[in-house]
Amino acid sequence: MVTEIAKAIRLKNLFILSVIFFSIELLLNQKVPLTQFNNLSLFAYLSIICTAASGYVINDFFDVKSDTINKKKNKALLSKKQLLFLFTFLSILSILTACLYHQTTFFIISISGLVALYLYSWKLKNLPFIGNLIVALLAGICPLIIYITHPEIENLTSPLNPYEIIQLVIPFFYGCLSFLTTLVREIIKDIEDINGDKAVNAKTIPVLFGQKTAKNIAIFLLFIVSTFILYALLHYKSLYLNKATLIAVISLLFIPLILIIKSTIISKEKNDFTKISHSLKLIFITSIVVLLIHTIF
Repeated sequence: MVTEIAKAIRLKNLFILSVIFFSIELLLNQKVPLTQFNNLSLFAYLSIICTAASGYVINDFFDVKSDTINKKKNKALLSKKQLLFLFTFLSILSILTACLYHQTTFFIISISGLVALYLYSWKLKNLPFIGNLIVALLAGICPLIIYITHPEIENLTSPLNPYEIIQLVIPFFYGCLSFLTTLVREIIKDIEDINGDKAVNAKTIPVLFGQKTAKNIAIFLLFIVSTFILYALLHYKSLYLNKATLIAVISLLFIPLILIIKSTIISKEKNDFTKISHSLKLIFITSIVVLLIHTIF
């Protein structure tokens, strides 16, 4: 049962999300001494993690038929009743921890996230682009929570130097990267799951406009992400990127993205898109490594 619950809540993904929060907190602690960690922030991060977990669970609840057709072997073997109970428990836990943080804006964001994930799993994921956009927006918002958990940033009494200002902007850049890469991955996953989506009459981009069109959109977005990173590389001095960070960005982000673009261009079969989806997920891990390298060196 424990193993099945871990599968349902995507424990590995939740761990990655936790490390992202830790890495950004560490970045501010090391690079912007005027900021300070508040223990109550742990409730905010826990709330987001519970929200994400509930989203995975309710998605499994509504996706039983399409997952069976698409032969998803990594899905939890929980009944629909068990999945619904787990979703309810995680949602309540998310709301309670959001209340414990005592911040109105965050509470609204937390509730909105729960509602958005439920609507996504129930209906919106079967609509062209809207479902993809919702998941991408939620992924992009997560790194930006740091600006809520650090309200002192708006009320700093001492002026920040240009270096510290850049460090405070990094979570925003990270949020943009998360948004774009998640958007691409969602489109790739729709291509991968096209057979199951057709069976349940889902109106995803590949189903409505064809695999080729969906693939071209993904390639275009990947080019935007690569250009985004290339810009940072070309302006590394003004962005205060040291040599270690520069090497990490090139080797762990830019080159892998170029290889993913190449793979996407030549992809044809379901297995090809599965590999691309896994590669894009790996980008999240390597981006954390880049963030930690930038923080340490």
